[in-house]
Amino acid sequence: MLAAIVLGSTLTLADLRNLVNVGQPRISPDGTRIAVSIGRRNFDKDLVENDLVLVNVRSHAQRKLLRNLRLLDYEWSPNGASLAYIAASASGEQKSPQLFVLPMNGGEPLQLTEEKNGVEDFVWRPDGKELAYTAQPEAPNQKALDHGEDTFNVTEEAWTEQSTTPTDDLYEISAAGIGKPRHVGNNSLKVVGGFTYAADGRSLFVTRLPPGSSPNQYLDAEIVNVRTRDGSVTPVPKLSSTQADPIRSLDGTRLAYAFANPAGTMQTEVAIADARGAHPQWASKSLDRDVAGFDFAPHNALIVAANDRARRRFFVLSNGTHSAIPLALLQVGPPSVARDGTIAFVGARENRPNDLY
Repeated sequence: MLAAIVLGSTLTLADLRNLVNVGQPRISPDGTRIAVSIGRRNFDKDLVENDLVLVNVRSHAQRKLLRNLRLLDYEWSPNGASLAYIAASASGEQKSPQLFVLPMNGGEPLQLTEEKNGVEDFVWRPDGKELAYTAQPEAPNQKALDHGEDTFNVTEEAWTEQSTTPTDDLYEISAAGIGKPRHVGNNSLKVVGGFTYAADGRSLFVTRLPPGSSPNQYLDAEIVNVRTRDGSVTPVPKLSSTQADPIRSLDGTRLAYAFANPAGTMQTEVAIADARGAHPQWASKSLDRDVAGFDFAPHNALIVAANDRARRRFFVLSNGTHSAIPLALLQVGPPSVARDGTIAFVGARENRPNDLY
């Protein structure tokens, strides 16, 4: 549907110039539409130009929402009335990516941020009235760095490191563009991964580096609950030394997050906890495969993409057990699941490039 290769012929080097990049799809809450980025390489300008495309699930009709952008991420509002996205111009005229909101009933995108170093990530608050986002603050010694005084302590990392790994600050902002961004937790959180709102919208589960950790020590990452009003921090119980990328279930009663396998930190596992992040359970223990993406399905089951020998497949995790979803595909990307259980994803066959399914 979205691929640009003529099938039935031998793949050549010239064909590779026609391949399109099919980005991570985001299915609407009601399961009727999919937003997906389509990237085409501009070899004359040495860049990738992305369009944001809306696909009707039933008819497969496509409509371009945005054109020629450097598109980093996008997500539906909780009621499906808007799409928020992070983008910069593909040509480089707008160097730092910013956060925008696009109304789906017509109208121009509304730019919410003006961060000097750009926006890294974002999530919608459950009521859809605000968004939380992360951005890299300006270094306190920026003038010295611009002057070439860029030495740093390597600590426990390889001597080949060229700079300290940057961390992000966390902010909240009105989805209507009213007022200025507000710091969440002041500027001491050191955000290094994903984050999500609690069901009541009054706090966020945030991946951060603990105080005293080197910014290069990502294996120290932990999830904490941060109150948006006063910035107070409550740790989330751990199953291993590393936690990251929490998501909230469809009904708001569960939290899922990635963590490192205690016996082998290179394998990613998934935990499910209650709405407060307490009483975590090792949801992927019976699967024993490296998890490459996950999302909640109805009834608090998890759909995970995981490596399975030469393939990457979908598995359903529920009540400590797992079952495979049979698909005639070689590879699948991370799932995006609607409230009715419909799954949108990028997949590839043995004789066909990545496409939207």
